[in-house]
Amino acid sequence: IPTDVRLEYKDGEYYMSYYPSEELASITKERKISETVSLSTPKRFSVGNTALGVELKGKWVSSGKIKVNCYGVDILLDFSKNEISVCGSDNNISIDRNELDVKLIIDHSSIEVFCDGGKIAFATCNERSIPDMNLQYVEISSDCDYEIKKLTIEEYECTWEK
Repeated sequence: IPTDVRLEYKDGEYYMSYYPSEELASITKERKISETVSLSTPKRFSVGNTALGVELKGKWVSSGKIKVNCYGVDILLDFSKNEISVCGSDNNISIDRNELDVKLIIDHSSIEVFCDGGKIAFATCNERSIPDMNLQYVEISSDCDYEIKKLTIEEYECTWEK
């Protein structure tokens, strides 16, 4: 996935921040935005057989876990450990633990992760990160009564023919 890089200053430090390229907006064929999504019960959203962008924004809590399942691949967010786990790759969710800000880009062969406004970014591309495109849904659940302030799911057009 093409990315844009910015140098950002926050709390006395500079960070290289990575963002999905703004060009993704030109291939977005559908965008679903939901606000105040309660995870007291799992939520499932139907999607097509396409690359996806999934963005979660919310408040930071001291404990609890969120599981995002995209095409059968689990992404786990653990607030108490400040850790996101994606197919054997682990990293921090946030630098300062002020808010939840995670964007996932899932395509047919990899998952790219952008946390904390892009200050934490990584990709995973292994046999465990290959989604099952027959499982055309995104399901989000939590082991606590968490509420996502804003959930965005974007479906992207295929660019192979372009």
